Amino acid sequence: MRMRKIKIIAAFSIVAAVSWPARPEAPAVAPEQAIFPGQADPRISAGIIEAYNFALNRQYDQARDICLQLGREFPDNPAGPTGETVLYQVMMIENEDYTMDREFRDASARAVAAADRYVDKAPKNDWYYTLLGAAWGVQGIYFLRRDEYAPGAYYGVKGLYYMQTAEQMNEHNYEARLGIGLYLYYRSAYARFIPIPWLDQRERGIKMVKEAGEHRPYLHEVSRIALFYIYNNEKDYDRAFKYIDELIAQRPEFPIFYHFAGRALMNKGDYKDAAGYYLKMSEIDPALYFPYYQLGVCELNMGHKAEAKKWFEKFFAVLGDRDSVHRESAEKYMRQLQ
Repeated sequence: MRMRKIKIIAAFSIVAAVSWPARPEAPAVAPEQAIFPGQADPRISAGIIEAYNFALNRQYDQARDICLQLGREFPDNPAGPTGETVLYQVMMIENEDYTMDREFRDASARAVAAADRYVDKAPKNDWYYTLLGAAWGVQGIYFLRRDEYAPGAYYGVKGLYYMQTAEQMNEHNYEARLGIGLYLYYRSAYARFIPIPWLDQRERGIKMVKEAGEHRPYLHEVSRIALFYIYNNEKDYDRAFKYIDELIAQRPEFPIFYHFAGRALMNKGDYKDAAGYYLKMSEIDPALYFPYYQLGVCELNMGHKAEAKKWFEKFFAVLGDRDSVHRESAEKYMRQLQ
């Protein structure tokens, strides 16, 4: 289950890279060039930039309203509803849950319908194919994350086809190359049990992911997130942590990065330092229940039963009557601590 989640969240970075533009501190570019050089509709670019900046400040309602408006203004373009689906995934990753499943599926249906119309109406350039790849790919990512393999595989392969088409049209399309690189890496990682050397294209995939961040300033952050997941999957936890530690230095108030850092440290067995990152995550937003769960797990692994019990109790207090994929295991831990 863990490996699937790693694959899904890393692949999610493809869509974030293609659908969302530059960080505020990135070099200034014209709005129509921020999402994709020279080919995106400037009104869509401006809207997604504004939504992205709201999302970075965790003003999710404002970001969602912008995406909804884009969907209404451009019903035959998948950018608006695709931006919504990316937004919902970010919000759910904060608590590592599926609490916005209904909202995601609604936006997904609108994104797929718009993508079908976009095929017939959009100009046939590499931006067109890249946007289609993102629109289909993000849907596949989420359905795979929910273990719904038939639609997930269908959407994923369709998204890959459009990304490859975009790269064939423009070898400098680093947005598409980022997506292809992640696909090559994870396909190779899953095929390790097949003793055929040419199937292992992990290094080629990693190189494409790195090049995307080097050649596109606004992909620099997303590329690092993807590399974190790749090296975490490779069990190179020190290198994975290094990428996230750099991102924390750039964006110290973004709670998801503390979760990623804590995960890398937990994977290498460093529960004490991992707890520090989850504690910081809880301080940034005390309403997030996931860091309390992770603090309980860390303390339990360090043999601190009283502290673990305290954190699991806090988890339940903040969670309330909401559903969570962590509730059952937290209840199990609490029974062990009684």
